[in-house]
Order: sequence, then structure tokens, then C-alpha cells
Amino acid sequence: LARSGITNVSAPEFAQIIRWVHDTIARTVQNYKSLMGGALPDINPSVQKIEEFLKEDPAAKAVEELAEKKAARAGADMDAIKKDLQGSAGKILSFIQMPNDEAKKLIEDLKELKKVNNPLDSSPELRKLRRGIAGLYWKAYEKAFFKFRESNGNVPRPVRLMLDFGFFDEELLDDEHLEFIYDLQDTTRAERIYPVVYAREWVEQVGSRKEPPSIDEMGLTYFEKLKQEHKDKGWKRESDLPDEYTNFNVLARYEMHNFLQTNVKLTSGSPASAFPILTKYDITIDLEKSFVTRERISQALDKLLSKDYSAFHREVLINDEDKGILKEFVQTRVIPNFIIVPSIGTKIMMWQELALSRLKGSKGRIAIPVFATADFFTLLLEAVAAFRWELTKTILGADWNNIANSSLTADYTDYIQFYKKNRELSQEAKEKLAAELKRYRGERNMFVNDYTNWIRYESEGVMKLNKVARSLLYRHVPFSKKVRDDLGTQPAFTELQNRLTNIRKKKLHELEIRYRKYGEPGSLPEILEENLNFYRV
Repeated sequence: LARSGITNVSAPEFAQIIRWVHDTIARTVQNYKSLMGGALPDINPSVQKIEEFLKEDPAAKAVEELAEKKAARAGADMDAIKKDLQGSAGKILSFIQMPNDEAKKLIEDLKELKKVNNPLDSSPELRKLRRGIAGLYWKAYEKAFFKFRESNGNVPRPVRLMLDFGFFDEELLDDEHLEFIYDLQDTTRAERIYPVVYAREWVEQVGSRKEPPSIDEMGLTYFEKLKQEHKDKGWKRESDLPDEYTNFNVLARYEMHNFLQTNVKLTSGSPASAFPILTKYDITIDLEKSFVTRERISQALDKLLSKDYSAFHREVLINDEDKGILKEFVQTRVIPNFIIVPSIGTKIMMWQELALSRLKGSKGRIAIPVFATADFFTLLLEAVAAFRWELTKTILGADWNNIANSSLTADYTDYIQFYKKNRELSQEAKEKLAAELKRYRGERNMFVNDYTNWIRYESEGVMKLNKVARSLLYRHVPFSKKVRDDLGTQPAFTELQNRLTNIRKKKLHELEIRYRKYGEPGSLPEILEENLNFYRV
């Protein structure tokens, strides 16, 4: 094949393929020998020809020599990497000037942890040990952040790896992991419409007051928390806060403790065994495959919005006196901040649906592990589903479950709570719902599951939902026009498509009449034109 010109594969590439075939056969023969205690009989003569080809063919010999040189060079590089990262924990603690007693305690506890076969075991003793290490680690992380900032990024490599990837102790990782993260940097870019930042950049933005601090685990804002802690101060608004509560260091420290520390734990997907330090025990797939870049997030969002075009839309009230616009409700897209945190895990965490609850046009916050060890698109869908649900609840307030005011949350809650009485559902569908409710517990988790199936499968015409859930999602989570047109000929979607089209046409007609006072379609203020376009698709 290689010499006759029948194949157009290059000679070096063909030689690599033959080498793979040869090695596969050799492993099979060896496995047979180990299992059966004797040589494999009747080996095809072609195997001998493969061996001769690899020994004699110039291209094959060149590939072999190149592989040997590469292996030798990799070995030398690995030696240099291991030497540079040797004693990383000590180097980090020394550089950040961690107090001696805390540094000594952290090193000693890490030594104890490394003696255990599985440091992430859920036994009470190990959980207590990990909790103590985590507390000291976050103190070190905080100091490392400020040192990084003070030196304009001129820090020892272990410090940068700690800030970006949660690295701390080289002995907790295998050589291949050290080799991968040693020079690891995200040189990609997200599309401009997607606000994607790394944790270090995010903390900088909060400290600089470009973004407000995140809510805490109880849903309290920074100001609300301060008011509770200092009731005697009588603060009425955020502008009343003195500088000691709003300077860079205080805000950055708060965000690291409140948002970053919590989301590193949550994005692990297993809070009970979560550990902020990167270890080989967390790595279930190749780090290269799990590495999350700005571009990867951007591509996943492109894919999502090509199906669920209104994922990040919400209705807001606008007043623009300069353009003569008064009290108009419009649909507008506000894409949340996607913050890549130094963790490894199986969860993308929807942290908050709005930056400020009183500002419906403010951006939410979604935390993403820098190493995602499960299907990334599915993780994103789950987070966006939670975002959709919580955003609807916040926008509607007390009416979020008022069935008289049709909405995603009200209609879906009613569907789940009263499915047993729903005549449109078959007995089989009701039994399936009962089983899913035991598994997912609660309306929001049920919706997350249905939404994931809606985008992954139903958008491709693969039936996963019952007819009631399908109708509900088609109304409140409509597919993009292209997807709807592709599905429109299928019996399960035809009536739903016609109904949605009629509702949209009616709404569009009402708006066109209402907007005549601002001008003709095509010459309207941009925000009104965009609102019309929302109902046209």
C-alpha cells in the first residue's frame, strides 16, 4: 500500500499506523501467552512482514528514531520540571511569608494526608484533616493573590500554578500531570459577547469595584451582611460605608473567602470530599481533555444559543427621555459572567442570577471548574437551566408560582405538583414522573433534567419528554427558528409550532402598533427594534 501509491496517506503517518498495528498484535500475543502459558499458534505470516517493514522502510525507521529522540527529550524535560517543582509547598509558603506556625502545621498535615492510600476518603478522621488543610490553604491562597498583584505577576512558577489551577504539592500529582500544567496557559479568546474571566481576574474586578461583591451562601449581599453585623452603625445605603469596608484589599479578600472558596468546593461536584488542592485522586480523565478554556466556553455557548436563543433574555422596563421612550417593557439579553475557578470537578455552579436583585438588567454569575471531568456541554446545560429557573423567580417575585400569571416556574410547578390528576398523562408517564421525583427531588431539579433532555435530544427530534412537559417547554423555552422549522413537520411538534407562531404573531402585531408613535419598523430606536426581532424569530 505504502509503495504502490494506492493510499494517499503520507509515508511517516502510514509508518505510525503500522507501528500501532504491530504493537497491538504484540500485546495480544503476550496476553495469550500469559493466560494460556504457551505461545500463540498459527500466527499469520503477514505479522512477520509488518516487522520487516518497520525495520527496513526508510520512513518507518525515521519515525522510530524521531520517537526515541522525543522520548529522551521528554525524559530530560521531565527531570527539569520535577527539579523546578520540587518542594513546591515550601517554596510557596516561603515566598508568601506565611507565619511559621501555620506553615509548619500545613506541611505536617499534608505529610499525614500523603500517607493515606486514598486522601479523599470520606472517613470522619480524613475529612477533619482535609478541613484543617483547606483552611490553611485558603489563607496561603489569599496571601499568594496579593503577592502576585504586588509583583505584577513576577512570582515563582508554583505560585502561579496555585492561583490558576489549585496546585500546591508536586507529590500529590503524577509526572504526566506535572508536565501538562507546568507551562499551561489559556491563550484562547471567547467571543466578545461572552464575559469569561479567570478567578484571579474576577477578584481583581471586585476589589477595584468594577463588579459588586457576590452574595453569600445565605443569599445576602455584601452590604446586607455588613448591616447585620453592624446594626449600631445605622447605614441606610452602600454610599454610607466608610473606606475601611470598601477598599481593594477588603473587597478582594471578601470575594476570595465568600465566592471563590465556596465555589471551588461546589464545582467539585462532591462537597463532602471536596479538597481545594489539585491531586491525582481527582483526575479521572486526561487533564488535557478536561481543561476549560475561554474558547471552549464560547463554543459551548454558541451551540446552546443556536438552540435556546432566549436562554439569557429577561423582560426589563426602560425609560429613555432623550429618545422619547417612556415605560416600555422589552426583552433584552444579558449574558452572565462566566468565572473559571481553580478546581477540578463535575459541576458548573450557577451562583447568582443577578449581580444586584434590584437591577433586573444586571449580569448573573456562573462558576466553572478549570478542569471539568464530565461532559462539558451537559454541565453547562444544567447550570443554564438553574439560571433560567432562578431568574424567572427573581423577576416575578411573589408571583413566581402563581398559576394565574403564566410563567415557566408557575406552569412547571403546577405540572409537577398535580401530575397525578393530569388526564393528558398516561399511567406509564405518571409512574416515570414518580420515579424521577424520587431521584431529582423538587421542581427545580426536575426542570434541570427536562431542560437538559430538551436541548440535547428533543431539539434533534429524539423524543425524551412526555407530551405535557414538551408543550410546556415549547411555550416557555422555545427553540430557535431554524430548529423549530426542522421539527415542524414532526407530528409531536406540529400543533405546538402552530400555537407558538400564532402567539408570537399576535404579540408582534400589538408591539408594531404600539411602537408607531416612535417611528416606522426599521427606523425605531435600537432597543425597540431588538424587541420586535425577539418576537420575529
